[in-house]
Amino acid sequence: MADSVAVSRSFAGEKDLDTLLVLLRAVVAEDQGGLVISTDDLQFEWIDDEPGWVRDLRVWEVAGKFVASFGAWHELADASGRAYGEVEVHPDCREPAFIDEVVQASMDAVAGLISVPVEHRLGVASTQEWLRSGLERAGYTLDRVYNRMYTDISGPVSAPHVLEGFAIRPLAGEHEIEPWVAAFNAGFADHYEPPTTTVEEKRHRMTEPGY
Repeated sequence: MADSVAVSRSFAGEKDLDTLLVLLRAVVAEDQGGLVISTDDLQFEWIDDEPGWVRDLRVWEVAGKFVASFGAWHELADASGRAYGEVEVHPDCREPAFIDEVVQASMDAVAGLISVPVEHRLGVASTQEWLRSGLERAGYTLDRVYNRMYTDISGPVSAPHVLEGFAIRPLAGEHEIEPWVAAFNAGFADHYEPPTTTVEEKRHRMTEPGY
């Protein structure tokens, strides 16, 4: 694929989902062993319309296979002035010039979505030196480091230690959505970028097949 010319086009929605999934799984296999690509998350971020958000989604294609993609998202009501991005390039196509092309296209997409200055924030795994270098060439700087927690579930999972007076149980349906949202938002209030949610967003999530 590295010797072929990649053609860029807009993401075509549902009919492109499986091909995108193949690309993302190739990236994960190379860069982030153990990370699971959720079809439900892709459906939510790349297919479903989310009220109050604008987005631009693009793929690069060679012979029916995707070799790169980006997503750009912005919440119109975000008073902090942020846009979010995701850049993926197939392990076989990571020449610096091509990476630079995809990164620049993602920057142009944000400029096309938003008419005011914003921070464009993208996540980079510690194993993705190719992407970090590409972003630095475009003028991005490292701003924050996050650690991902995980556990092995291939065998028996240890029972959690629960403090006296507390219990862990599934959410008991629609009538508990409001207190769940209140607890979630309060729990993350001091986070660097609080991941708040709403009753409507939680209700939508609860309709997804993987919930």
